[in-house]
Amino acid sequence: MMHHKAYRQMLRSYVCLVLWCLGGACAANAQTQDSPGTDYPRADTAATAQRLATALDRSLAAFVPAIPALAGRRGQIAIEDALGNFFRALDAYPLAETHWKRAQQAALAYGDDAAAADIAIARDEIALLIGDYTHAQNLSNELAQLAERAHLDWAQASAEEYLGVLDRRHGNLDRAAAHNQRALELQRVRGDQDGVATALSNLGTIARDRGDFAQALDLHLQALAIREHTEVRLELTLRNLALIYRDLGDDATTRNYFTRALEVARRHGDIGNYAATLGTYASYLADVGEFAPALAAADESLALGRATGNRPSEAFSLLDSGRALLGLARVDEASARLSDALALGRELNQHEIMARSLVALAEAALSLGDLKLVRKLLDETFASPQAGESKPLLAQAYALREQLARADKDAAAALGYAHQQAALREELVGTRASRRLSALKANTRGLAPKPSLRW
Repeated sequence: MMHHKAYRQMLRSYVCLVLWCLGGACAANAQTQDSPGTDYPRADTAATAQRLATALDRSLAAFVPAIPALAGRRGQIAIEDALGNFFRALDAYPLAETHWKRAQQAALAYGDDAAAADIAIARDEIALLIGDYTHAQNLSNELAQLAERAHLDWAQASAEEYLGVLDRRHGNLDRAAAHNQRALELQRVRGDQDGVATALSNLGTIARDRGDFAQALDLHLQALAIREHTEVRLELTLRNLALIYRDLGDDATTRNYFTRALEVARRHGDIGNYAATLGTYASYLADVGEFAPALAAADESLALGRATGNRPSEAFSLLDSGRALLGLARVDEASARLSDALALGRELNQHEIMARSLVALAEAALSLGDLKLVRKLLDETFASPQAGESKPLLAQAYALREQLARADKDAAAALGYAHQQAALREELVGTRASRRLSALKANTRGLAPKPSLRW
């Protein structure tokens, strides 16, 4: 008898072949619908894919309920799994989730724990992509329990990875690091290089959050050494290295890594990874005052996030496009974007989005002379967990409080805030210098491909 996994893979191939054939007909129908073009061809492609997915799912609606009777439980698992993979390839996340949920339920009923765990991992990825963190938390916990019960170490490693991602997005860095360290240990024992690279990348991101840039650089370069061979999520590792060199003050190397990341993202054709890379590049351009190109990049990333339903990407793109508009003195437009970013950040409970949006909104309100709103926004900023963890954010907030005090003609308070801001900036300069030395040491150990070191 054919092994369950081999059977699923064979049937998945057949189903996908049939689906692509049906998709051609549905695509013609989808193209006839109103589809106004935009300035973003990739977003147009994504929107067309969504219409294709919807049309195809409607065509299959009458057939799907008959699958168990026609194909049996094993056939149902394989067919629903294939449908999930097909719709995921079209970035139709809700449709993929619907079919994968049925596939997982069928696998559990059939007693195929390995298939159920494999499908749960796919569902967890979808939940993270669309920003449904409550659902992702439940799926991750269920996956961990299933992995322990069925002794599936690969599934346990994935559960630890997803739990770590969730803890980081909610600001729980210690728990996030512990989860990802366990994932790293499990993946190393298994010899899964892609899994090792993912755990290293996640730990590197946490190290950057904490300001330990030497460790962050070391971890991401280890991940890069793996991903340059496998090409799996290579663009995200290149993007993460760009962010580290941005914080080290090396503009030339930052731009080099971003250029490589975008080239790889375009080649791979994964819209989600391309949008994430482009959005981060927009943030960097806004940081260095290149507001017009920052707005163009953020707007494209926003169009892609909206087309695919990736809410975290949409929130960051709203934030960075708002910052770019503020730099271009288009304050009303900026305030609208930033307010939307803050609302979505609160909905997602993603602390970084909330804190950065609050500071940018305070800057916009100050430029409009709304001192009462500035005070309210800054009070909320200082009360947020992110403010205590991010010295650059604190320095920016103190600068705004100094300006607010000067507008109130409170010279003593303004002087106090100026001193606090100066102390933070002096600390940041000193920290940056030590990070540069650590980065140089890391590079001399052969961990980096000889990037520019013009600080």
